[in-house]
Amino acid sequence: MKLTCLLAAVLLLATGSRAAEVDEEYFYDEGESEVASTHVPVFSSQPQQLTVRQGENITLPCFMDKATAAILWSHGSQTLYTASLAITRDPRFKLVQEGPKGNSLSVRGVTPSDAGEYTCMVSSSPTISLKHNLDVQYAPVVTTTPERGVLVIKQGSPASMACTATGNPAPSITWTKKSGLLPNGEQKLSGPSLDVAAVDRSHLGSYQCTVDNGVGKPVVKQFRLEVNFAPEIEVMSDKVHTGEGYEAQLICKVHGQPLPTVTWARSDGAALDPGHHRQEHEADAYSVSIDSVKDSDLGTYSCRAKNSLGTAVAAIQVSGKPTEVVVSSEPNGVDRETYTMHWQVESYAPIEEYKVTYEVTQSGSEGEKEERKWEQVIVAAPPADGATSVMYKYTYVLRELQPATIYEATVTARNKYGWSHEPSKPFKLSTYGAESPAADLIGGEALGSKDPNGAATVRTGLLVSLASLLALVAVL
Repeated sequence: MKLTCLLAAVLLLATGSRAAEVDEEYFYDEGESEVASTHVPVFSSQPQQLTVRQGENITLPCFMDKATAAILWSHGSQTLYTASLAITRDPRFKLVQEGPKGNSLSVRGVTPSDAGEYTCMVSSSPTISLKHNLDVQYAPVVTTTPERGVLVIKQGSPASMACTATGNPAPSITWTKKSGLLPNGEQKLSGPSLDVAAVDRSHLGSYQCTVDNGVGKPVVKQFRLEVNFAPEIEVMSDKVHTGEGYEAQLICKVHGQPLPTVTWARSDGAALDPGHHRQEHEADAYSVSIDSVKDSDLGTYSCRAKNSLGTAVAAIQVSGKPTEVVVSSEPNGVDRETYTMHWQVESYAPIEEYKVTYEVTQSGSEGEKEERKWEQVIVAAPPADGATSVMYKYTYVLRELQPATIYEATVTARNKYGWSHEPSKPFKLSTYGAESPAADLIGGEALGSKDPNGAATVRTGLLVSLASLLALVAVL
């Protein structure tokens, strides 16, 4: 009703103006007036459904089949033009192609707010209108939570990162981690947020959300998740073997957030000499180096890491004792009552003696299991020949053994600092005639088996196969 009244007012003004322009001549054609007043215009323009991208220009036509009265343009509830009078103050809206049969509305550099319905209305009886619909596509607009993309979360607490996006068409949001997998174990995750129920140290790192709707370039937002946790210490070795005059290096890797403070100490309370015990730090590795070890340097050291969430301590022993003895013999002996053992050990001081301890675990005699009885032999090491090598090798023959019998044996070594640790697993050996601890494959694609010491042996399998081959040749 409001628009109709406005049109009527404009028409009255236009009619009065035209009457004023006629001076003495005035013509009145009753027939022509009747035709004009009863004619309802017909649109020659067609309604349009336009889809354009932000920043483009559009033109919306509004033409009739013959000359017509004033046209009113509106966008939604906002009036833009009444006849040639601009109601809007937005200079992007212009009337073009103006003529007696209508005009077009031009919009330059469309924005998302320009989307919607455009109507050109003609004041006739009845009033007629033509409607155009505009869809404006635009690139995603993204806001992040947290705004600066940095989260500092205590280990075990929940965490959430979010990308809120608008755009036309509706954008998709994909989450990835720059290095490694997402907390859920996947490479990618779709959705507006990335939520972690309980943050772990492994979740630390850089994340990003990628927002894309096909308009312009995808929008990528960066996030950084920092995880606060109490110190954790990983020692490279809890025992460092060395000797007088040799070097030693103690290393512990420290992890923690906030960055822990790391201190070294002796368990006996003795202070570290800065000139003798050189402390260094590179990345997460903290070390104490001794270029020339003294006997007084031997003992236990502690690496202590502390931050606001807790303290961790790890102990490293600097020892002059020999390392664990390694037996390198073949497990299956070739003699019935003796067995030759070969071993080696690392020691920074001369080896003084060896101790061999062995027992029967299974006897092949009449299929009866012998009572376990340990035997122990102390073997004097040969005098050092002045060689500088720290690797000592030795061969020893066990005598008066039972034939076809399986034994378990351990070897330890002693230098001036003490005895080496016993091996965590005894060495299994057998005299000739005993069955291999693991049966050989015969008649299959492979011969031999792995012995319980971890070394592959094929002796029994080869002997059986050779015997079978000789028997076949004799038959032929």
